[in-house]
Amino acid sequence: NAEYMGESGSVKMKRRQVEGVSDAPSSPSSSSSESSEAPVRPLHSLQSAESVIQWNIIAIIQGAVVGITGNALQQAVLKQALIPMSVSALSLLFLLVTATFTALLYHCYRNEVSLKTLTFGKRSLSSYLVTSFALGLLLGYFLVLGSYFPFWRSFALYIVSLVWFHFSEFLFNVAYHFKTVSWDSFLLNHSVAYCSAIVVSCAEHLVEIFLFPDFKQNSLLTGAGLCLVCVGLVFRAGAFLSARDNFTHKIRAYKDVGHVLVTGGFYRIVRHPGYFGWFWWSVGTQVMLVNPVCIVGFFVTSWLFFADRIPYEEDTLLVFFGSAYADYRRRTPVGIPGIEYMVKKNSVNSTS
Repeated sequence: NAEYMGESGSVKMKRRQVEGVSDAPSSPSSSSSESSEAPVRPLHSLQSAESVIQWNIIAIIQGAVVGITGNALQQAVLKQALIPMSVSALSLLFLLVTATFTALLYHCYRNEVSLKTLTFGKRSLSSYLVTSFALGLLLGYFLVLGSYFPFWRSFALYIVSLVWFHFSEFLFNVAYHFKTVSWDSFLLNHSVAYCSAIVVSCAEHLVEIFLFPDFKQNSLLTGAGLCLVCVGLVFRAGAFLSARDNFTHKIRAYKDVGHVLVTGGFYRIVRHPGYFGWFWWSVGTQVMLVNPVCIVGFFVTSWLFFADRIPYEEDTLLVFFGSAYADYRRRTPVGIPGIEYMVKKNSVNSTS
């Protein structure tokens, strides 16, 4: 797999684990199972990967329906000036809580699970369903908001892209790493830096949209950013589909049993489609928002991350696959500006 992460250079034989955007194969030894002595058995241990995927798709659709309905009703009520906005918002919150609890009750009924066994730990189906429902709520709410108000359209598209990214990451991990999947697979707690970047990007957009409304309504930049976002998400998903169970969010310092070099599918186009997709998705979101500060900030920080990560990874791939990876690297680009230079520079330093 051309996306495997290992050890090399200044971190020889020392296991390095980094949470976040990474394309590494999982190890059978890393698979975790719940103790039979645990007082509460995680609900997803009673399920198959297919059923967990189906339940979470149902949950996000339920959330989207609630979000769409609630926002549409809110807009209708506000236009008629029947009740103040605060009452309308509280009504929407009540609807959310009621729908969430109803969804959990229905799940328990269908699976003959007692409410006493419900747990909201990182490896419980309850936590997955509530999270998927909440993501669906955001999806539906902001779809309607962007439809009603062109003023908020780019911000609504940003929220929708975030929802799709985090939900798809979870689904792919359920499909290919069911034994080790947890709430962390949503990547919502990715890192402090990542969460801070999201907050800063939202803050910049909200401040600038009120100070410079005409500047932010740039349909050309928004359209260009949306194209980058779509390309990034397609390549990110393509990396999962091409590498399958060799793609994970954990970095391993060793070659897994049965690990092969993946050069087909999206890996035929670029040699790190997961990295390529994440890079252009992250930059594209800021172009879509017309955030001049965050466009530069996201580009620089993402580039620095991959300028360190990709050369490091490729050293290990050369150790694992030798001339096969060297040939693959020569004929396949990275697709991120300047990274090829960093790879060559690292190779020169490694041989000197």
